[in-house]
Amino acid sequence: MRNITIAKLLLLIFTCALADGIENENITLDFLSRIQSIPAFENPAPMSSKASFSDYIFDIELYEDAADEYDRVTKMFEMGEHYEYAAYQKALGLMKSGKYDKAAETLSKLGYTALDSGVTYRARLLHGLIECRLKSIDHAIYLLTDLEADFPDYSSEIRFWRGWLGILSLQPEQALADFEYVMNSSVRNPFYSARAYGIKRWIDIHGKELDNRSPKLASWLSGVIPGTGMIYAGNIKSGTYSFILNSVLGYATFAPLVKERYAQSAFTFLFLWSRYYLGGITNSELIAKKFNRYEWDNATKLLMETFIGPANNLSSPPRESSQEQQWLNGASVGIMWALNLYQKNITTQDAQECQFNPSCSEFAIRSFSYHNPLKATLMTSDRLLRCNPFAYNQYPIDSKGYLIDKEWAP
Repeated sequence: MRNITIAKLLLLIFTCALADGIENENITLDFLSRIQSIPAFENPAPMSSKASFSDYIFDIELYEDAADEYDRVTKMFEMGEHYEYAAYQKALGLMKSGKYDKAAETLSKLGYTALDSGVTYRARLLHGLIECRLKSIDHAIYLLTDLEADFPDYSSEIRFWRGWLGILSLQPEQALADFEYVMNSSVRNPFYSARAYGIKRWIDIHGKELDNRSPKLASWLSGVIPGTGMIYAGNIKSGTYSFILNSVLGYATFAPLVKERYAQSAFTFLFLWSRYYLGGITNSELIAKKFNRYEWDNATKLLMETFIGPANNLSSPPRESSQEQQWLNGASVGIMWALNLYQKNITTQDAQECQFNPSCSEFAIRSFSYHNPLKATLMTSDRLLRCNPFAYNQYPIDSKGYLIDKEWAP
């Protein structure tokens, strides 16, 4: 009986190594798709006769091909109005194709090489806004602040878009200050001042109505009774699982203690119960923040729909691998079912995140989907051995801080 108990504990420790993170929604792509229809971001350079064919392809919405054609024009004319027009149009085509990194690179170069100050300003403004998706919203705010210092005559427009970045980054106070500046600016732009007034008034009236959850209260509740903080934060399912899991592990800790099996009790507490108890406290706080973000994002989408316009040319999500699942025998299906169950119901109770992308559990699921059970087991075991504190010196790191594994890399 004791050997069975130890085996169960070892099995649980094995599954604990498969940790996943909690992802947050990001609406910056939605924001960038909407501003593309704003007349303010149309090409400020005079139309070029050398880019007429490129313009035709752009008009029939073959944006990626158009970007390639505009690139040829820029290489033919290294400087002057032909180059500036083609380079800016190339960036627009890349944006509409969803290639924001290449668009930002083009605009960054154009913003410091264009002879026309109007093109310089517009390229730097659009580049700053794109950076809210590529790097961070704080970095985008910094770029717009720097742009305002170089182009003070455009302060009203810059502050308007910086206010939107404040909304996207959940900084309503900063956003309201920028919109109020636009409203009271001596150089009033009807397009921006009217919208700034509408946005500020909406936030003043409805901002306090957003159903917020206190992250500190959520974590405190889960500290008193595991799972209650998650239920308070709006995730009843995770809260229920947290309560059940902590109850089972609490019993597994105290039952041996009554029988004076102190080593077994200490082992269960240190390696299992403490992890999920503390994880529940941390996750309650994260779930509350995620709930608040979800509510604010819904309000942001409503504001964008009203004061910017409908979404256009949303980039398609990355395509999944064309490789089809090859192994659907009983062993593979059973293991994948257990891994999916773990992903949805167990790993969400653990605050520790896997350092790899994809995570170890996702890696295991894909391995059992595309390989025979023996090879998949060896691959998963190899990944678990590589997932350790020393791995950061061995693998490249993506923009979110996760290690990139060449196998099943996104």
